[in-house]
Amino acid sequence: MTVHRDAATGFGSREQGRAAGAAAGVEGGLGLLVGSSEPMQRLYEQIRECAASDDSVFLVGETGSGKERVARTIHQQSARSHAQFVPLYCGSLAPELLEAELFGDDRPGLTVRERAGHLARAANGTLFLDDITEMNAGLQARLLQVLEERDAGGDQAREQGTRIIAATSMEPEDAVERGRLNEALYRRLAQYRIRVPTLRERGEDVILLAEHFLAERNAETGVTKQFDDEAREALRAYRWPGNVRELKDAVRHSHLLAAGTIRVEDLPGPVSSAGPGNESYIRVNVGTPLSEVERRTILSTLEHYDGDKKKAADTLRISLKTLYNRLKQYNHRRQ
Repeated sequence: MTVHRDAATGFGSREQGRAAGAAAGVEGGLGLLVGSSEPMQRLYEQIRECAASDDSVFLVGETGSGKERVARTIHQQSARSHAQFVPLYCGSLAPELLEAELFGDDRPGLTVRERAGHLARAANGTLFLDDITEMNAGLQARLLQVLEERDAGGDQAREQGTRIIAATSMEPEDAVERGRLNEALYRRLAQYRIRVPTLRERGEDVILLAEHFLAERNAETGVTKQFDDEAREALRAYRWPGNVRELKDAVRHSHLLAAGTIRVEDLPGPVSSAGPGNESYIRVNVGTPLSEVERRTILSTLEHYDGDKKKAADTLRISLKTLYNRLKQYNHRRQ
């Protein structure tokens, strides 16, 4: 029986080494992940739970949110950590090349290693299939068949087999409906389903991650720089549509431009404009009643999304019914 366990991540570049050690030393971090927000704490619990099993994992999250980092951390926390973690980026290869990379290449003249596909290379370890919805229907059907044949081989075959962690930026149900994801394969791979949160959901993790990336950059260059208070406020206010990947790029950009202290003007244009007076930023005075803070936040968020109540409610993490009730209260007060 397939059991879905939803969770809400860390940062999303593909290199490990130095970042792995740095992330492990951050308070609230786990493996390659950095963050202490509530979504991160939930994620750490989910990682520890699924790492203790051999079940397949299906990651869902926006581009740049850190799905590969989550996959690598699951692998590192599991009993398979001694074996290989093998990533395969399904959206970067033509179908015929993807098939050879996944299942192997039997052309004459190739060495045994060259003939082996990623499934074989990841034996006893973890195969990470990024952007699995970019894999065509025929390859998805073949992958499902291989997994079902392996499962039919009994306990020993399962123990020696490759664990698969798949990822997509699409909603799986939408992908199934649009023919981008084989429904049976999805059920097979989603024994654990983890939803990777966007950076804008993670509150002060934005600053924690920015400081982490800045410390990395300082170490790389031997030049120590720091953010001033206004730059930090701009980082908090910006919505980060490119998620953690965009934040890391922004830190590198600002470190390069800044003479010493990193100021607002050193940040990339869209980020530097996300301060006081910007439509996605609100300021309240100390002592403002919480009810008034809530009112301003709701109305500003609704205005930011051009009146789209569903988007506003999703961003505020409240139900549509709650949003409608609040708006009704605010209209009543004006009458």
